[in-house]
Amino acid sequence: MDDYNFLADLLDTFQSSSDYIKTVIILTPPAFVLGIGHLLTRHRRATAEGENADFVALTPVDTYIEQTDRQPRLTHEQTER
Repeated sequence: MDDYNFLADLLDTFQSSSDYIKTVIILTPPAFVLGIGHLLTRHRRATAEGENADFVALTPVDTYIEQTDRQPRLTHEQTER
């Protein structure tokens, strides 16, 4: 059992697998890294361009606010303030 080498066994398993499995194993880590990079840069670009500028955190109020197309509609009580 002292002669067992995990890396040699892993490489032998990789070498004996089909070409499809080899392609999936080789392309998965770069695709994962590129996907994470895309998500991070897409989020930063969206906040820098102000795409989320229509989102406003409202303080709690006692009256009901009706949401229509993501734009809050003010009730009559709120316009009098």
